[in-house]
Amino acid sequence: MKQKMLIVEKALRNLETNTGIKAKWETGKQAYRGDDLDGQVMLEIDKQTMPFNALVRKEPRRYQLDSILETADTLAPLIVIAEHIFPTLKTELRNAGVGYIDGAGNIHINYGGKLIWIEGQKMLDVAKSGGNRAFTKAGLKVVYALLQQPDALNLPYRELAQIADVAIGTVNIVLNGLKEAGFLLQLNKKEMTLRNRRELLEKWVEGYRNVLKPALLIGAYQINDFQNWKELDLPEHTYWGGEPAGALATGYLNNPEQLTVYTAEPKSVLMKRMRLVPKANGNVWVYQVFWKDMPNRSITPHLITYADLIITDDPRCIETAEMIYNDNLKARFE
Repeated sequence: MKQKMLIVEKALRNLETNTGIKAKWETGKQAYRGDDLDGQVMLEIDKQTMPFNALVRKEPRRYQLDSILETADTLAPLIVIAEHIFPTLKTELRNAGVGYIDGAGNIHINYGGKLIWIEGQKMLDVAKSGGNRAFTKAGLKVVYALLQQPDALNLPYRELAQIADVAIGTVNIVLNGLKEAGFLLQLNKKEMTLRNRRELLEKWVEGYRNVLKPALLIGAYQINDFQNWKELDLPEHTYWGGEPAGALATGYLNNPEQLTVYTAEPKSVLMKRMRLVPKANGNVWVYQVFWKDMPNRSITPHLITYADLIITDDPRCIETAEMIYNDNLKARFE
């Protein structure tokens, strides 16, 4: 119970600091019904008190969702308070009408017809790799290759290393890490398969956000004709990522606020072709291509586009990411 109280205190403190929303926590049997709940939280918004029955979890997982929804059916309105909630699980909670507050103070509730949805606050004190070598910079490249090509799991180490562009020794380390984390199932002496694929995708996205993508950054630049970005002539082996990739893939995100580009070309080639000018916090961010499955189109693979959008914590981008997941990834992970 002490650990849960620390999670509550951190989440509610950051909620008030980052959003101005005040909250009061109550625990004990007088505050709620039954043993399924951890307490009750009273939110003060626009001089209105909004009481929620509360579940407290460190990092809820998708396999716990059915239990959470069962609790919500009988003890609504329900809110989940957690140190960290994966973006895909946030989506499912929103769709089910269950509120949440995470450790950074991000919140989604719908109370009495009043919708409060605040995202974008950065997660605090979240371990980047959880101590597992499968989620280091090199390890995340291997995991990406396996998420894209699950059959590659049973290739010789040398071939998998070539696909992921890592050292052969890294493959063994990553596979052992995935076994320890429960993501690999040994079918027989020669065959393995991925398990808990949706959870592995979520872990990879978090690792991509915190570890891999920052290491791929080439630089930030500025272009003057930002609104006509679709007319820009990309060099060979260069792809739109993030918001522009989402716009081109779905036709929904039509006005990107920032352009993301991945390239395997020299920086000088890209700058000349796109007329980029170096500028801190510019409107074009350029990253190094790390994958080998080069798409025959101008946008990144769907998995990269999805990750780029979901980690923005921007509601508009998250909606686009959900479209890409449902149309192109869901069958692979569910």
